[in-house]
Amino acid sequence: MSTSTPAPAVPASNLTTLIAIYEAFGRGDIPSLLGLLSDDVSFEASEPPSTAAAAGHPLLSVRQGKGEVAGFFTEVGRCELHSFDILHMFSGDGQAAVHVRIDLTTPAGIRIVDDEMHRWEFDDAGRAVSMKHYADTAKHLAAWFPER
Repeated sequence: MSTSTPAPAVPASNLTTLIAIYEAFGRGDIPSLLGLLSDDVSFEASEPPSTAAAAGHPLLSVRQGKGEVAGFFTEVGRCELHSFDILHMFSGDGQAAVHVRIDLTTPAGIRIVDDEMHRWEFDDAGRAVSMKHYADTAKHLAAWFPER
């Protein structure tokens, strides 16, 4: 798997947390990554839920708390990740967005390449309190559930 991290323009505390999150992900060090999240962190929470979340997509479904978020990374581990490249980071007012390009093969054996945005929110201590993917959900659903 290849990874790349450009020099982003993000406030220092959030930058430090974001870099540490993505570096831990790249090493497969999920315990360290989880240590950078608040205890009640949420992934994919939105109203209304995304089409992918409503369809039960394992990577784009709502998860609350570190235990459920750890399950997200278990699901990622079921994929063959060819590359995960960080293209840009943006930040302001306790939030940040990370533009990534992924290339992976799903458990269904379908390979996809997609540009995504990861929107993060941080508490005053610099811990991540939420993350949401913005991606081509139709592409992801077709790759995970080709029989549908």
